[in-house]
Amino acid sequence: MKKNSIWFITMLICLLVYFYPRNELPKIFDYDFKIAVIQTSSTKFKSYLNLFDQNLNFIKRIKINCGGLSHCWDFPKILDKKVFINIKGTDFLLKSKVLELDFDQKKYKYHDVKQKFNTCFCVDKENIYVANCTGNANITQHNLKTKLNKILVIPEIYITHMKINGNKLFAFGNFFHNQVKSFIYVIDTNSMKLIKYIDIKDIGMGQYDSIQINNNIFFTNDSVIQKNRNQYCERESNILCKLDIGENKVEKIFLPEISPKQIFFYKNNLIISHDDWHQNKKNLSIYNLLTQKTKLIQIKNYPYQIWLDKNKIYSVDQNKICKYDADSFVLEQEYNFEANRDLSDDFFISGFFIRK
Repeated sequence: MKKNSIWFITMLICLLVYFYPRNELPKIFDYDFKIAVIQTSSTKFKSYLNLFDQNLNFIKRIKINCGGLSHCWDFPKILDKKVFINIKGTDFLLKSKVLELDFDQKKYKYHDVKQKFNTCFCVDKENIYVANCTGNANITQHNLKTKLNKILVIPEIYITHMKINGNKLFAFGNFFHNQVKSFIYVIDTNSMKLIKYIDIKDIGMGQYDSIQINNNIFFTNDSVIQKNRNQYCERESNILCKLDIGENKVEKIFLPEISPKQIFFYKNNLIISHDDWHQNKKNLSIYNLLTQKTKLIQIKNYPYQIWLDKNKIYSVDQNKICKYDADSFVLEQEYNFEANRDLSDDFFISGFFIRK
C-alpha cells in the first residue's frame, strides 16, 4: 500500500508539473519591441502581452500566469526603464500584487502590496502607492526595498486616480450615496499623512487622469452631480479643470465633448481623450494653453487608452491598436486583433504600454 501511495503521489506531481501552464514572461527581455498590448481575462489565470515594433508589426505573444493583468482606468505606469502593471486577479480570486518589468536589468518582480481590490496605483523611485475600495479608501505606500507598508485610511471615499508631484501624493476621491463628496487629497509621501484637501464636489466626479504643468494641475472629470427635486442625479461631464497649487483655486474649462479621460502635453497643447462606451465617440480634444481655445479631432478608433510617444499617438480599443501623427492626426498604421483573433472570447484588451 505504501509503495502504491508513493507511486500515485509521484505520478500526480509529474502530471501537475507537466500540465501546469508555463510562464513565458522571462522571454519578454529577448525581444526588441516597442509596444506591448495586454489581453487578459477575469475568469482565467493567465494573460498575454502582444509585442509590436513602432510601426505595429506583430513580433511575439508572451503568456503570463496571472488573470486580470491591468484593467480599465488603471493602465501600466512607466518609471525610467521600468514598467509597473497592477494585477487584479480573477472574479473569484483577487490578487494583491503589482508586476515590475525592469528592461535595464532584464528582470521581473512581483510586489505583494498586501492589499486586494486595488482600483488605482502610481509609483515613484522608492514606493508603489495603491488604493482600494472597501467602503473606505485604504491608500497603501509599499516600499520597493524594505517591503514595509504605510497605510492612510479615508472613510467613505472611492479613490479614482492618484499622481505623484514632488514629495506629494495627489489622490482624487469621490462618494455618491445620499450625499455628494468629491475631494483632492494632498498627502505627504514621507509620513503618509494628509496635508490638506480641496473640495471639488461642485466641479465634478470621476477624476481619472491629471498632469502638472508649472504650478497648475490639469485633471479630467467623467461626470457631474446635479440636484433635481431634492434628488441627486449623475450625468456625463465635459469639464477639464485647472488647479492652481499655490492658491488652491480650481478653474473649469469646458470641452466640446463629454467623458474626458487621459491627458498628454504636446507642443503647448493638451491632448485629451474622450472615452464613452455608451455613445462610442472617437474624439480627442486639443486644448491650446496659450490661446485657451479648444478644437475637436475625430480619429478612427475609440480611444480606450492613448499614449503619446514623441510625435506619435497610439490608441487602443477592444479590437485594434492605431498609430496617428500627433500633428496632423492622420492614421498611419493599425493592427486589428479581431481579424487575427485566436484567443477565446474570455480575453479582452485591458491596456498597453510603450517602452522608453
